[in-house]
Amino acid sequence: MNRRDLLMVGASTALAHGVVTVMGCGAQATHDAHTTPVAATAIPPTDARAALQRAAAECVRAGEACLTHCLTSLASGSTMMAECAAKVRQMLPICHAVTALATTDSAHLADLARICLAVCTECEAACRPHAGMAAECAACADACRGSVAAARALLG
Repeated sequence: MNRRDLLMVGASTALAHGVVTVMGCGAQATHDAHTTPVAATAIPPTDARAALQRAAAECVRAGEACLTHCLTSLASGSTMMAECAAKVRQMLPICHAVTALATTDSAHLADLARICLAVCTECEAACRPHAGMAAECAACADACRGSVAAARALLG
């Protein structure tokens, strides 16, 4: 096989993949238009539940970036971010769980919100000292503050 044949096979494969992807997405959009989404049949979330879900999702997004920054810092030999990384690692699974339970009418959401409040309070306290040096830590601390406020609102 010469170089031109190899390029033709590669281009044809890429084109075929693109067509299948576009057709698959179009078929999915058509299918979705004719079905009732599961969320529409579920119990609508309360404002407090929806706010907690959004806040916890933001914690996850910001926490992932913060943890990446901390791990990079730790890999370079600096241990300054060790506590921050540890607290973010504890916060992430809790906030993941909160986002999952907040989208349902789970009887366990209030219990998890109490844990979220505690974990996010600790995470904010660990990230806040680094906020002036790392935008990722500042964003994580701010997101945790938002989750704490949303958890308090849900708990009343």
